[in-house]
Amino acid sequence: MRRKIYDELVEWKNKSGRMPLIVGGARQVEKSYIPKEFGAREFDNFIIVNLETDKALAQQFEENITPGPIIRYLEAAHSQRIIPGKTLVIFDEIQACAKALTSLKYFQEEAPEYHVAAADIQNRILNEYIADMAKYANPATSVKIRACYESIPAQLAKENRKFQYSVVKRGATSTIFGEAIEWLNYAGVTLKCKKITQGTIPPSRRMSI
Repeated sequence: MRRKIYDELVEWKNKSGRMPLIVGGARQVEKSYIPKEFGAREFDNFIIVNLETDKALAQQFEENITPGPIIRYLEAAHSQRIIPGKTLVIFDEIQACAKALTSLKYFQEEAPEYHVAAADIQNRILNEYIADMAKYANPATSVKIRACYESIPAQLAKENRKFQYSVVKRGATSTIFGEAIEWLNYAGVTLKCKKITQGTIPPSRRMSI
């Protein structure tokens, strides 16, 4: 698995028209170690910054999120040149700075020649979903909500992608887990898609020409 991840990073490095890379994963050590190894082996130099602890950089993003000023700030702060194609920039804990997340769009649109990676978005979002389940539901219901939530990858991996309560727990029914699914729908975590036999335009939306 680690070899596969590394190969995917190399593929991203060599891809034309690449987007900033988002790195996430369940294993904190691998999440931070692999990009560092990738930067050391595949680039002339790399800069890694932690946006949770580097308040000066976070303030820089608050003032300007376009690539030019950010690159110049990083070069001055780390006494390194950031050269397109030769330098890897890693924004760790990027979820701590909303403006830094927004800046990825501008790196893609205005400065795609730079290799920019962002780490630890996915895990924080998933953890916040789970925390909300315990915060906004009673203990018994939150356990069911989390069980349904954690079954989603298995549900989507099936050939028949209809939500099946038996995947959550053997012998489970909508009577037991229906409320949990509705909670996920209302929270916007999941989206209910109803099966139809025919697609038509609602009468109120039809137009006569």
